[in-house]
Amino acid sequence: MVTEGSVNAIIRAVTAAGARVGVVGLGVSGIATAHFLIRHGARPICLERRDEETFHRGSSHGAEVAAIRDAGGEVYWGVDGDAVAPFIEGLSGVVLSPGVSLTSPTAEAIARLGVPMVGEFELGIEASGVPATVVTGSNGKSTTVSLIHAAWCEAGVRSFLCGNVGTPVVAAIGYDKQFDMLVAEASSYQLESCTVLSPEVGLFLNLSENHLERHGSMDRYREAKLRLFQRHDERKVAVLNSDDPLVRSAAEEIKSSVIWFGRAIPAGANGVVIDYAPEEERDRLLYRFCRDGDGANGIPVEEGVVELGDAPLEGLHHRYNFAAAFAAFRIKGGPVAAFERMVASFTGLPHRTEVVGRWEGRVVINDSKSTTVAATVAAVESVVAQYPRHSVVVMIGGLVKAGSWDPLFSLVRDESARRVVSVVCFGKDGPLLERFALEWGIAVARVDAVADAVRLVMSRGCSPPERGVQEVVLFSPGAASFDEFRSFEDRGDRFKEFVREYLGPGGREDKTGAM
Repeated sequence: MVTEGSVNAIIRAVTAAGARVGVVGLGVSGIATAHFLIRHGARPICLERRDEETFHRGSSHGAEVAAIRDAGGEVYWGVDGDAVAPFIEGLSGVVLSPGVSLTSPTAEAIARLGVPMVGEFELGIEASGVPATVVTGSNGKSTTVSLIHAAWCEAGVRSFLCGNVGTPVVAAIGYDKQFDMLVAEASSYQLESCTVLSPEVGLFLNLSENHLERHGSMDRYREAKLRLFQRHDERKVAVLNSDDPLVRSAAEEIKSSVIWFGRAIPAGANGVVIDYAPEEERDRLLYRFCRDGDGANGIPVEEGVVELGDAPLEGLHHRYNFAAAFAAFRIKGGPVAAFERMVASFTGLPHRTEVVGRWEGRVVINDSKSTTVAATVAAVESVVAQYPRHSVVVMIGGLVKAGSWDPLFSLVRDESARRVVSVVCFGKDGPLLERFALEWGIAVARVDAVADAVRLVMSRGCSPPERGVQEVVLFSPGAASFDEFRSFEDRGDRFKEFVREYLGPGGREDKTGAM
C-alpha cells in the first residue's frame, strides 16, 4: 500500500482540482467515490473488471455511471490485473473500493507501477474533518451503528450514518449540508487498507469466522479488524466486548483507553454491564464511567442504570448492541435520557431477526442479513431464549463461505434434546449443508430454492396454541445470497413475499419489526 506519512499527501492530491484519479471498482463505493472526486473538481478514471453487459445486468447503478460520464469522468470495462497499466499512467493516485483486495492482481499491478493508492473508507473519514465513531466486528455492526446514530439524532446532534451499513463515507463530503460527526460501520475489507485511521471512538463488537476466503486465516482477519486502533493513543477510546476472548485480548495490543461491555466486565473497570434475565423481569444496563482515572483522589465516578424493558428489540444479541452503543454514546457526552427515548422507539433493521408476522401457533422471522454461521448462531440462540416453549425450524442455505458449520449444528443438536428443532436446507450449497446436518444426527430436509423451502415449511400444518404446539420459523441462511438473489435484502424481501403467499395476509403483523 503506502507509508503512513504519505496517506494525507495522497488525499490532498486526489482531491485537488484538475487531478486525474483512478477509481477501481464500480460498486456502490466506487460510484460514490467518482461523484466525490467530481465535486472536488477532479476527473475520475473508473476501471471495472466486469464487462459492460454483465455490469448492467447485475447492477441498478447504470444511470449513475452515465452521470459520471456526463460530468467528464471516464469509464473503462473489463479491466483487471496488469491490464490496468495503460489506464493509470500519470494519475495523481488511485482509490480502491472495499471489494478490491490488496492482494488482488489489480492492486498488486498498481503497486508495482508505483501509483499511490488509498481506500475509499479512509479517504472519506480523513477528508471529512469531523469526529468519527467507527464500529467493526463480525456481527451486529449495522444495528449498533444505527443505534448510535439514532441516539445522537435524538440528542439533536447532526450525525451522518455511513460506511458498510449502506452509504459510503465519501457521500457525506462536499455538499452544503454539514454534519457534527460521522457514525460509520467498517468491514474488514474497508479496514485492511487503512494506515492513518484514528477515530475518536472505535468499537470492536465480536469476532467469529468470516471472510476467510479473502483474508486466508482468522489471524489475518483479526489483524484487519485491529487496524481500527493502530493509530490510537490514550486520548482515543476503544469499546471492547469483554465476553469475547478474541476481542478481550485486543486490550493488550492497543494503546486506547478501553471501555468494556458485556455480561461481566473487569472489576472496577469503565464499562457497561448487561443485566438481562427476562424470566426474572430484569432487562437493563448498569454503567460505570470515570473519564480521568480510577475514581480515587476525589475524581468523580458516574454510575447509573438504563432500563430496556420497553425496547421493541428483543433478544440477548440486541442487549450487546445496546450496551456497545450506549458506551460509545455516553463516553462522548451523550445524554442518558436521549438514549432511553431512542431505545423505546427503535424498531430495528429490516432482515435482521425481523418478525414477518404471527399466524395461529406460528411466528415467522426473517433474518436474511445473517450471511455467516456466527450470525445464524446468534439468531438461533436469541430465538430459543425468547420462545422457550416453541418448536423451531431453521432455514439455511445459499452460497457457503469458508469456515466451520459445527457451532450451528452443535447448538441445534443440543437444543433438540429440549424441543423439536429441525433444519431445512436450500440453495446451491444445500446438499453440502444437508450432509453436515445428517453427520450431526439432526432432522433435515433439502430443497432447491428459497421458494421451495417456504412451500415445504409453510404447507405443513401447525397445531393451534391451545393444543400446546407452537412453532417459530427462522429464516437465517448463514450464507451469501448470490446463487439466487442480488443481495441479502432482495432475498429477505422475496422470503416475506413467499410467506405471505402461502399463509395469507391475515397474519398478525409484529409492530416492532424485530425480535
